[in-house]
Amino acid sequence: MGKKHGIFIALFVMALLMAGCGNEGRLDEGDCPVEIRLAGLPTGYAELTDDQKEQVVVNLQLENMINEKTYTFRLNDDNHFSQEASLNPGTYRVAYCYISGSSAVRMNGEASVETMDINRDTINIISVSVTNQEEFDQWVAQMRADAAILRAEQFSRIIQFEGQIINMEQILDYVEFTHDQQVRAYDKVVLDNGEKGVHVTVLNDTGEPADWWNCKVIAVRFTKDNVIFGKGARVKMPAEEILHAKDGLYGTPDSLAGCVLIGASYADFDAIYHETRSGDRMTFTVDSFGEHITEITYEFAVFE
Repeated sequence: MGKKHGIFIALFVMALLMAGCGNEGRLDEGDCPVEIRLAGLPTGYAELTDDQKEQVVVNLQLENMINEKTYTFRLNDDNHFSQEASLNPGTYRVAYCYISGSSAVRMNGEASVETMDINRDTINIISVSVTNQEEFDQWVAQMRADAAILRAEQFSRIIQFEGQIINMEQILDYVEFTHDQQVRAYDKVVLDNGEKGVHVTVLNDTGEPADWWNCKVIAVRFTKDNVIFGKGARVKMPAEEILHAKDGLYGTPDSLAGCVLIGASYADFDAIYHETRSGDRMTFTVDSFGEHITEITYEFAVFE
């Protein structure tokens, strides 16, 4: 009975999938010329890395309001943010329009129309505009590496955070955290600001309970690319640009931890650098495909 029930569920799911696929129309099924194009890119787009540009995709879907078929367009750097189609005549609505990318690539998009009558007599054009160009350009300017940070050494303890050069030990002065309890004597807590992608471990090295802002910063972990380390290292960079023995910013790591079966889709792994003089340790977490840095952790005075 259980086996028959399982087969029924599988067939039901397959039927749903097939129904969903059947509702997706082909971009060449009619004779009415349609073009979806991006009206223009922010000035700052030119300063993005190739990896960041690959992440910028304009996603737009049209729906035929009579037969409810949908037509999906994806505009990117490869097709010069323009895509053509040949659809059947009818009234279509914009089911959705957005610009995808990493959490760092903050670009918002809006279609020029909500509905359109598509016919054979003209080229039917829908343009997409970036609605936050000024904000995006400001973000790019903040992310531009300052000459001082490019000159800085790996273990200098300074970073460029959202455009400012700061000492990581003073990170509590630049990022807001909420923690409603005091830190117990000789205990440590982790403060999280997910919006900024900053996670700070503080230690109360006294014999009395203390407020977290009076504790000592012993480690900082970054999960977004709004921070730049010495020589230009940052989250989301291709791993080889940092870890490569000859051409990487920091060269061969001192050790590796976690699963290092690159490309096997098992788990992230860590590449670790250690400075003997200060005891500082820097850990780069790399995705399971060995391609990108997903987070960077800096620990102070971890003598081994």
